[in-house]
Amino acid sequence: MPKSSSHSRRGAALIIVLAFVVLLTGLSVAYFSRSISDRQIAHGSFNQSNADQLASSAMAIIIGDLRQEIAVGSASPAPTFGAGATLSTLYTPTANANMAPTRSGKPPPAGGVDPIPNLIRRSVRNDGIAAPGLPSRAVAVNSVADPSANGRSLTKARWNQHYLIPKQNLLDNTSEPTASFDGYAPDWVMVTAEKGARVLSNPTTDADGGDTVTPVGRYAYAIYDEGGLLDMNVAGYPSGTSTLQSGRKGSVAFADLTALSPPIPNNNLDKFIGWRNYATTQATNTFPGSTFAANLQDPNGTAVANFYKSILQNVNGFLGPNLSTPLWNGRTDQALVSRRELIDFAKTSGGFTVNALQYLGTFSRAINAPSFSPSTPTGSSINYATLASTSDAVNPNFLRRRAASEFIRFDGTRAVVGEPLVKTRFPLSRIAWITYKGPSALRTFPPQVPALASTHPDYDIWSLLYNYNVLPSTLQAGTAANIKACFGLTFPVGGAAGSPWTYMNPNG
Repeated sequence: MPKSSSHSRRGAALIIVLAFVVLLTGLSVAYFSRSISDRQIAHGSFNQSNADQLASSAMAIIIGDLRQEIAVGSASPAPTFGAGATLSTLYTPTANANMAPTRSGKPPPAGGVDPIPNLIRRSVRNDGIAAPGLPSRAVAVNSVADPSANGRSLTKARWNQHYLIPKQNLLDNTSEPTASFDGYAPDWVMVTAEKGARVLSNPTTDADGGDTVTPVGRYAYAIYDEGGLLDMNVAGYPSGTSTLQSGRKGSVAFADLTALSPPIPNNNLDKFIGWRNYATTQATNTFPGSTFAANLQDPNGTAVANFYKSILQNVNGFLGPNLSTPLWNGRTDQALVSRRELIDFAKTSGGFTVNALQYLGTFSRAINAPSFSPSTPTGSSINYATLASTSDAVNPNFLRRRAASEFIRFDGTRAVVGEPLVKTRFPLSRIAWITYKGPSALRTFPPQVPALASTHPDYDIWSLLYNYNVLPSTLQAGTAANIKACFGLTFPVGGAAGSPWTYMNPNG
């Protein structure tokens, strides 16, 4: 074999070997790079999972303390009703103050005024909360004033990202709270591996008993009361609304938001209502332009009239937009689904200033069920409180009355065994059934035009329909049978105007 051919083969073999070495090196580098990347992802996922677990545990502890506060502040033992899925407990506060969470860790009133009225309590060291409240278990380490070993801490502005604390600067959108919050940022609560959330006398010692513990995390919290805030999915009316319309104040929709401090100007409020009630008001022009919803300023326009009717004729408790309203420019009415949306709207749309957010919320509802329970007056020879729990009580404790069997309620819904016997308050709208000429269902419903004089015999019905926007269906439900069932009243058959209504047994 020629020498040159042998050298060529050796050279080719060397190149192939080197190529395999390069390929193997590349695969090894790719493998280790992917391993490092996956390790970082797994490490991050693990830490995120730990943080989520700690947050969930902290929330369970905080809510558990509030539940324990309810139990401790109520009569004991608390009676239970029903069984299985319908089992419920009735907690009766032993003092009026126990009807709401105990307030703690708040700045003192200034001139008799609470500087942070929405704040209920916070995690605070040496928590001397009054009974029946439970202390927060916080240690003497503040979330703002005391940075961690790696220099991390929270800011006051971050604690007010919800804007439930009054702002320091009313001229910008920042969340920096008022100076009243200085020194009142929440303290940290340490979570240990052995005993959960504990007060520590030093980083590794339980203050209660002196046991050695291992801290695994920390949390701090503040609790705010949003129950009294104005629900911006309902509150506020167009600037063109008349005094007669808004003066009835039958709904939070007629709350005057221009009376807030600082107020929401009418033109800004019209923009928000035009966005929220877009299809109902058929808002003109383009959002968020300065002339958007200008038609809401016209007291004689259809926008104001449609808005007014939509409030009085609402049938879903404002739990969502009225989807039965015809589309306007292909769109429906809208609703805010979270406080974050409300904050973003205030910051970006010009609908209203963020300074008003301390008064505003996106959900505020109360159970629409009677909770009356008679008490025994001092010196009374009759124990009304005890009698209220008997089966034949004339004035019963409504919360203790439960459905013993299924039946169809007056409103057409089916009663479920074990649920409250009386689920809703009596609708006062039914009073419109009783007229001076007999049941409303038998009356003539006059047209809106021409307007009737107050001396006209059907003026009362005309006024109910067009001045007070009572639904025709409400008046049509006012039959003699329904009035007897709901009020125990009967009107003479063929009776003249002004004939007396007679009270009798609704079932007789």
